[in-house]
Amino acid sequence: MGAIAAFGIGSFVLLAAAAALRATQPARKIEPDADEKGDRPNTPAKLSLTGLACAFGTGMGVALGFRLMLVFFPQLMVARGAEVATVSLLSGCIFLALTVMALPAGALAARLGNRIAMLVGLGAMAVLMLALTWTSSTIAIAVIALLWGGAFSLVANGTIPFALSLVPPARAGLGTGIYFSGGAVAMSIFGRTFGLGAIAPSASIISGAIACGLAATCIAATYRLKQS
Repeated sequence: MGAIAAFGIGSFVLLAAAAALRATQPARKIEPDADEKGDRPNTPAKLSLTGLACAFGTGMGVALGFRLMLVFFPQLMVARGAEVATVSLLSGCIFLALTVMALPAGALAARLGNRIAMLVGLGAMAVLMLALTWTSSTIAIAVIALLWGGAFSLVANGTIPFALSLVPPARAGLGTGIYFSGGAVAMSIFGRTFGLGAIAPSASIISGAIACGLAATCIAATYRLKQS
């Protein structure tokens, strides 16, 4: 399509999404510290360097794990002799599950609590990525791709509330900025370390599982902030 058409379509989609969001005008305000299950600490009154470090590490781990899966999943399938059409179909399973599971994942997060839902999602993502390196069945790979996309929905839904819960309300922009700066660092690491076929696809998938474990560790560490 070319760069002009691709970026033009992307711009119009963003404008349409902004218009739709503006038109909805939510009838109620969702407080950053509202949590029915109480597993999330109240929004802190003071800025915590530990909280910022956890937000940064979580953003870096989630972004790196997601990027490694998306880039090296097709390469792993090609290396195993899968046809291009099959690889495209299997890759599409990830985004299909991510879309379909968005609302159910949000409902589950509201029931379990945001942090627990993110931990479950990251743990499932890591296990599924490791399982991907051990199986060669097309059906099994398709199931793994669907489950992985659903697990990522649990994580993606909670990223912004998680970042907001680690900083005072007046520093909300700092919290989200630190989180996404971790993602930017992850993209830099990806480009320098995993680019140009420097690492085998299977090893890269395993590295993605480790990155998910890093993010889960950072989220789990925030429970100590509640106790301190």
